[in-house]
Amino acid sequence: MSANENANGDDEWDFLLVFPMIWTPSISGTAGDADGLADIDIPFSNIVKNLNFGIMGDFYAQKNKWLFGFRTNYLHIKSDTSSTYSPNSPLIPDITANIDVDATMSLNDLFGGYEVAGGLVLLTGVRHTYSRFNVGVNINGTPIAPIKSSGHQFDWLVGLKYAHWFNQDWA
Repeated sequence: MSANENANGDDEWDFLLVFPMIWTPSISGTAGDADGLADIDIPFSNIVKNLNFGIMGDFYAQKNKWLFGFRTNYLHIKSDTSSTYSPNSPLIPDITANIDVDATMSLNDLFGGYEVAGGLVLLTGVRHTYSRFNVGVNINGTPIAPIKSSGHQFDWLVGLKYAHWFNQDWA
């Protein structure tokens, strides 16, 4: 007997919302364009400290042998840091640097599937990945050209899902 035959019966929709969940990324890579590149390395601890908004969740709908789902992961961090260097020379003034980081990352899946054998569902769908990074720097109040990078990517998904119904105590 398949997993979906045990819930509400074959003619009714079964819905499952998995929310909230925790997404714990670290961010590393290179951002910029032909005018300049910057290496980015943001550990998870800094992301938590500067988290502006984040959400992660899944939604599934199943009826008979058909399954449809949506998964989302969204993260927005913002940080504004300032530091002053005071040289030990009366001829060189203090240098104050301000760095403003604004980053958004998103990963979303939309998929459907069909149960091909007891509890085994063949899945296919699309994944959308989005990232945007803006890094602004100013030295002693003078802005330096910001580093900006953003992009969308779409990928095809293919996979399997397996569910097994043990007994009523595991429901």
